Amino acid sequence: MCRFLVPERRVPLLDRMLSRRRMKMRAYLRHLIALARRVPEKLPRRDRFTAWYQKPRQSLQKVNFRPSGRDWGEFKTIARGCGVSMCRLFVALLELDSEKNDAENAVASGWRVGLRESVPTPAKFLIRRFWIREKPPDPPQP
Repeated sequence: MCRFLVPERRVPLLDRMLSRRRMKMRAYLRHLIALARRVPEKLPRRDRFTAWYQKPRQSLQKVNFRPSGRDWGEFKTIARGCGVSMCRLFVALLELDSEKNDAENAVASGWRVGLRESVPTPAKFLIRRFWIREKPPDPPQP
């Protein structure tokens, strides 16, 4: 069981998006990962080693679900690469998905985005790498 913390004012938006797309949370997470691949320039970013969390006093509501391990791992990688918490990234992608100018039939672009961050510490030297690549072609429909 995994959990996102969503601000109370965004819970109705989440319910609307789930019903509009006729998806459960497991499938919606996969949809948001695809959205993050399509528009990496719109993802929240913070150029620090520590994660950027949501603002306090938002009355965060728990949203529990069972994602596939691969999706959860990829979402975590995207959040770490952006320097934000998974919950903050989820809310940002939820808001981005709800915008009216979201193209339903968007295709992946041919460009790649890379982020490399080096963090020297007294005991270690950490390097964090994050890449968004072109989406592979969809398999032929039977």
